[in-house]
Parts: sequence; C-alpha cells; structure tokens
Amino acid sequence: MPEALIAGGGIGGLTAALCLRAHGWDVTVLEKAPDLAEVGAGLQLSPNAMKVFEALELDRTLAATGFTPDGIEIRMGESGMRLLHAPLGKTAVDRWGSPYLHIHRADLLDCLAQQLDNRAPGALRLGTAVTRYGQDGAGVTAVLETGETLSANIAPSFVADSGELIVSLAAKDWGLALMPKFLVADELDAGRLQPVMQDWTAPEIWLTAFFPPYEELPEKVAVFTSFIEDMVAGNPDILS
Repeated sequence: MPEALIAGGGIGGLTAALCLRAHGWDVTVLEKAPDLAEVGAGLQLSPNAMKVFEALELDRTLAATGFTPDGIEIRMGESGMRLLHAPLGKTAVDRWGSPYLHIHRADLLDCLAQQLDNRAPGALRLGTAVTRYGQDGAGVTAVLETGETLSANIAPSFVADSGELIVSLAAKDWGLALMPKFLVADELDAGRLQPVMQDWTAPEIWLTAFFPPYEELPEKVAVFTSFIEDMVAGNPDILS
C-alpha cells in the first residue's frame, strides 16, 4: 500500500487524507497542536466543495450539522436595505449539481477527524510538530520535533496553520453571528426571518449571520439576543 505524509491536521490536511485513503493509500497526518480546538468561524462550502464531500460520503453528515440557505443577501447595516439577493437552495443544486452549505469550522473539522479515525485509526497524530522535510528519488522524509524521522512515498500537502488568517480577521471589525434555528424557530416559521445567509455591512464593520441547526447551544456559539431582536424588528441602527 502506498504511503503519504500530511503535515497539518486542518480542513485541507484531513480532507486530503480522506481522499487518499479512499484511493487505497496509507496516510499519516501530523498536527502540532495537542488537540483540535474549536477555533475559527463559519465557512461557506460551495457546490464544487460539496461534490468532494459527496464522493467521500460525508455530504449527509455535513448537511445535518450545517445550514443550507435559500439564498444569500447583502444588506446595509445602518438602514437594513437589501443590496443583493442571490438564490441558492434548490437553485444551486439544479444549476451546479450540489448544494451550497454553511457550517461552523469546528463542526467540519470534528466530522473530518472522526471519519478519518473510523477509516484509518491512528492516522491523525496530535502534538506532533514537523521541523523539516526532504525529498529524493525514493520518496519523502519528515523530521519531527522529537527527532523521529518518518518516510513515505509522497507528502501531498504540507498544510499551513490557519492561525495567521484568524488573527488577521480578528484584527478587523468583522463578526459572525451564529443563530441556532431553535432560538429563532418562531420568527422563521412566521416569515419574519428568511432562511438566508445575510451579510450586514457598515463603515468599518462586516457581520455575517446564518442559522445552524443546533438543538442546544454549543460552547463555540455566543448568542447576540439584541442582534436577533433587531433583525426581526428591522432596527435601522443594527450595526451602529
């Protein structure tokens, strides 16, 4: 069985490992963090990304955790005026062959890690930092912080940690509002809120809101009750 080393247990690294495993490769994922912490924010999985997860038979699992919006809206934060609406939902499936999904990064990462453990037990090595790697005609080698050396046929992806991206986003006035459906079920049923992803933009701030199907509040979710109330009421000063 051919072997592959992947440095970085993020979304890219775990997805690459699952793809290689599906094609008969023995994979080892080396992640320097001691655990897969709940970091990051919401992700948009476009239809081409969902086709990859369909091939890995993960699309139904992700759909149960994520949010499939009927559309995307961009609104002015100070007035609430809608600037753009793009239909998704069934429209996305009819046009591109797969759905458009929103999901929290931690939920996606948990799913990928669990599936890799099911399909290749022990493949993910946490707390394992790679200090350097090399390649020759025989394959690739990775030298770990402990001095251990690993060898494989290929190293398809040395995936960078996303911490720099997260820091750069946090340095700006950007936010994510996760509003679990059970908190706003009445508003959605009554049509006072539409099941769409909304981007609210105002001077020096951008807020993205969507509705994951949580049945209870996970630790990663901070509920902004006043924001929900302002959305329902159409408060023109929602982002002031």
